[in-house]
Amino acid sequence: MIKIETNIHIPDRWDELTQPQAIETVLLLEGYFKGEYNLTEFRLKLLKKLTGYHPDKKKYNPEAWDQITFNLFTLSELLTFPLKPLYHNPELLEVLPEALQTKLQTTLPCDISDPNELQQMQTITSLLKWEAQINLHICKNIMPDINGIPGTVFDIDEHGVVTTDMIAAEYVDAYEFFNLYRQTRAVKYLDAFISSLYRRNRGCYSTYLTQKNAALFTNVPVHVKNVAYLWFQSFLEYLYERSQFTWLFNRTKSTEESFSMGMGASIYQLASAGYGTKTEVELYPLQDYLSIQLKELTDAIKSMKDMDMKMNEIEKKTGLSADIIAQI
Repeated sequence: MIKIETNIHIPDRWDELTQPQAIETVLLLEGYFKGEYNLTEFRLKLLKKLTGYHPDKKKYNPEAWDQITFNLFTLSELLTFPLKPLYHNPELLEVLPEALQTKLQTTLPCDISDPNELQQMQTITSLLKWEAQINLHICKNIMPDINGIPGTVFDIDEHGVVTTDMIAAEYVDAYEFFNLYRQTRAVKYLDAFISSLYRRNRGCYSTYLTQKNAALFTNVPVHVKNVAYLWFQSFLEYLYERSQFTWLFNRTKSTEESFSMGMGASIYQLASAGYGTKTEVELYPLQDYLSIQLKELTDAIKSMKDMDMKMNEIEKKTGLSADIIAQI
């Protein structure tokens, strides 16, 4: 938390936002990506929304107002957490020192202000092509409830330990409706997605009731529901890139065998492998569900190796690269 005055605080990561602040931030991001305002304007608007600081120009003389405007602009430049760069020619970064390359993975090139770093970037600045994208490094559910209906508990502490009450069926349904909404932008799928993660009785889950209860969220503004959508997107990024389950998701679409990790099919696969009935597998805690899939995958690969199967055949059957298979 960056403290500016006794009554003004500027969040420097998603996890510091209150739920109303998260809603306002996502709403402003939507406007930014629609081209309604540029990066500077976005940050100034966000600063005013997050701090509630709206100075009245009429109360100040021109000189004082110029100073306030300058201060607001300077403070707004601290609001870097919602965005990170997406490079279209990332190979250009390879000529830079490693520390600067790492910094530029999360810092927009236009936010680099250190004279030494600017000098190091001088040869590539005019050639580097990039755009801003949403920074999905979110370590908690920033939308804990919708209209008083509690959502999935999710938290990653400073040591990387995950706490969640998500179960297998909940994850499978949320993932399915998440993808359907992403592909079609049909609000009915967004409502079903929300319904899979938000319910009054957190100890009970039913796919049938999830679809039936989607109507509860019909009148919730889309930009509010999009906060939950953004959080789940960040959750998937965590699973795919930073969790112990990354191997499950780093697979090609041409996987031949039944452990292709189709979300719905995986529940039937585990049930048929003797891990319980379909209903029992659906109620597994998410981490247990993914751990079992990971065990099934590693056991299958070790079995193929024991049969002296060629590497290219294992790659074809599992959809994994040779590097990952070697690690396993």
